[in-house]
This record gives sequence, structure tokens and C-alpha cells, in this order.
Amino acid sequence: MKKKKERDFDNIIISDDGSIEAVWQNRGLGKEVVFGSRRDEIKKMFAETNTQPREWLKRQYAARPNFEQWQPTTLPESFAALIEKRKVRKWEDFDERTKGVYRHIASLFPASLVYACGSRVRGDRVEYLDKDEVRKWRAMIGKTDKDVSDYDFWTTPDAEQIEELPRYADRIRHGIPDDEKILIPMPEWDFTKLPESEHARVIDLYNRGRWGELANIHDQYNISPYSYCCDLSGLKLWYKFGIQQGKIKAQ
Repeated sequence: MKKKKERDFDNIIISDDGSIEAVWQNRGLGKEVVFGSRRDEIKKMFAETNTQPREWLKRQYAARPNFEQWQPTTLPESFAALIEKRKVRKWEDFDERTKGVYRHIASLFPASLVYACGSRVRGDRVEYLDKDEVRKWRAMIGKTDKDVSDYDFWTTPDAEQIEELPRYADRIRHGIPDDEKILIPMPEWDFTKLPESEHARVIDLYNRGRWGELANIHDQYNISPYSYCCDLSGLKLWYKFGIQQGKIKAQ
């Protein structure tokens, strides 16, 4: 029988009182407070060593019951400076290959805002050709030992996905600070190009599922730079968005 792949932590919360709560549904632990009297010590360690709680807790649970098996240490200034140098603060700072990958990911969520996040934004990513020192300081702050970092991203919980994510993409659902999110710019539909005289007709066609006719209307009025042919899943979501947001409305 094929072993079921364990899920990552669904969420990690560090409360004001220093307690650490982990929601790890795949092991049936539910929501629990871990490490008891060591709460303040561990919260302080996160702050002083730039350690990611997610990675630290994963390693601690993997080492169970010996919670002392792995402890991060404060990064040398040279390593901290390297992370800071690699940090991405705006979309233009990404290299063209990374932009292309993220644009593909964002294209799987039509009519939704998608943001790059995680190690490729913070600066603690790893690439195939990185030197050993990068892997060394990643180990010190509790990062997973891997050849290359995933492409982490965030979007709203209700964002609809039209295709399976590529294996290198990781959708992060919780705990991303706003200053660690970078919007992935994507072409949007310009609903102002759709004449008001067509609104009622479009809503009727949408309700009846006449997607081919709706594609023709999209092309006729050049509502977006997208080209729709066989796969109309993105077109459906954009029309849904336009109607729900009141950009297309019956007279």
C-alpha cells in the first residue's frame, strides 16, 4: 500500500504570551500548545535568529520525543548581510526567469490577485548553483535541505484554480506579512470596453452557459489581451468576476 504523504503544518501561531500553537491536521493533533515552560525561550530564539517557526517545529516533531536534538544559532553578520542583499522588495527585482514562473502560476487563478512570497522574497532561497555557504546558513536558521527553493505564492482563500499547480509551486495559505508579499502583475479585463447595451445580453449568455458566444463578444470588443480558443475556463471566471463585482450589470 502506498504510504500517504504527510501534509505540512496548516498554520502556526505565536501568541502574545509566547505560546506556540500548531495546527497539524494530518496527524490528528488539532490545535495544541507545545513546549510548555520553554515558550518564552523559543519565541525569543525566533526573534534573535531569524528562524522560521514552521521549519523549526517540523524538525522538532520529526525528532520526537527528543525536542533538544536541533537548535538554531545566531547567524554571523556576513550571512545576515547576504540574506538582506538577496531580498526582493519589488516585482522588478526578480530575474526574468523567476518572473516567468510566477506569471505562469498567477495565470492559473484568473480574476484573482496572486502574490509572490516566501524564501524568494525574503532572500533565504537556494538555487542549484548556489555556493555551500548558502546551504550552511539555511541549515542554521532551520530551512529545509533542498537543491532549489519552491516558488511560494499567496492568493485569497476563495481564488479559483483552473489547472493543477506545477510541482515547484507552493501555495501558502497563512502567516505571510504584507511586506513579504509582491503582487504578480497580470493583464486584466477592461470591462469599460464592453458597451452597456451588451450587459444584459452577456448576463443572459452567462446564465445559459453560452461560452462560445461570450468568447466572441470578448474578442469583438477586445476586452483583454488574452486569446481564448479551446480552454475557456479563464474566460468563465473573468465573466463571473465582472458580474459579481457589478462591472457587468443588467440595465
